[in-house]
Amino acid sequence: MKFDILVKKILESVDVSHQVGGEHWGEMKDSEDNSHYVYVKDVIDAANKTVKTEMVPTDKFDKPNTVKPENVKKYAELMKGKQWDWNKSGPIYGTLWQGKYGMFDGNHRLAAAQMAGLKQVPFKNIDNIINTAIENKKDGKKTIIGGIEVRTK
Repeated sequence: MKFDILVKKILESVDVSHQVGGEHWGEMKDSEDNSHYVYVKDVIDAANKTVKTEMVPTDKFDKPNTVKPENVKKYAELMKGKQWDWNKSGPIYGTLWQGKYGMFDGNHRLAAAQMAGLKQVPFKNIDNIINTAIENKKDGKKTIIGGIEVRTK
């Protein structure tokens, strides 16, 4: 097989169409350490409409948990080759707590960026969205941010 055809096949097999904010619930703790669950896609959609993206140093994050190391490796190779498109993949979504950034969505992308030696990544701080949704849930109210209902349970 020709090298260029092989490379094309490998690149086509890489999951670069990853969509952030999957169809799942994320556990978040309140100030009393009680668990609450927020619908990830709702938080991401609300953040995309209301939160400015900033560049954050990769060494300011907690160590990301990943479940698909093969994707991290593939993403890192693309990032090293300057073929990664952050506009398509989306930024890292998370919160700032005690001077460190924690991930809500984007663990694999952050791990890949660190592996690739990137010094900064695009980031959206969703702290306010999460806190508002949790407080509204406690008060029995709906949370609407940027026209998006942020579901909690």
